[in-house]
Amino acid sequence: MNEGNANVLFLNRGGATYISNRSPDDFVHRPFADHVLCRDPDGNPTAIYGNDHWDFNPYRLTSGYIRILSFDDFVDCDDEAFKGQLVEEAKFILYLLMYFSASGHLGRLSASTLVQYFFQLRTMAKFCVSNLDNDLSQGITLSDLLSNSAYLRGYEP
Repeated sequence: MNEGNANVLFLNRGGATYISNRSPDDFVHRPFADHVLCRDPDGNPTAIYGNDHWDFNPYRLTSGYIRILSFDDFVDCDDEAFKGQLVEEAKFILYLLMYFSASGHLGRLSASTLVQYFFQLRTMAKFCVSNLDNDLSQGITLSDLLSNSAYLRGYEP
C-alpha cells in the first residue's frame, strides 16, 4: 500500500471500529476517481467514485426508483476544505460497505440500504460541522466520530 494514502477505516470483526493510517493488507485502499461503482444495462457508468452524483438505480431490487446520492450538497459548510474531507470520507465508507460488507440476506448490500447509509453519514457530517465552533471537538471528521466513544455519546441524529 502506498504510505501516502489517507487514513483507512477498519471494521474489526471482533467488535471494535478504529482508525489507523495503515491498512490490514495491500488490498484495502482508496479507489481511483474513475473507478466505476455501477453501470446501466447498456454498460454506461451511472456511479463513478470521483463524481458527485452516484445513481444505483440499475441495481435496485424494487420497481420504484431510489434517490441518487448527491455529494455536491452533502453538507452545508463554509469551509470548503473541511467539506471536501467529509465528502471524501463518506464516499470511502460507502465504498467499503459496498465491497467489504457481508450484510443482507444473501451477503450483499442492497442499493436502497446503501442510500440509507448515505443519509446516516450525511446526518453525522452535519454533526461534525455543527461542532466546528466547539473548542473540545472542533474539526472532528466522520472517522473521528466513528472511532471515538466520547464523540459518539455526544452525537444526536
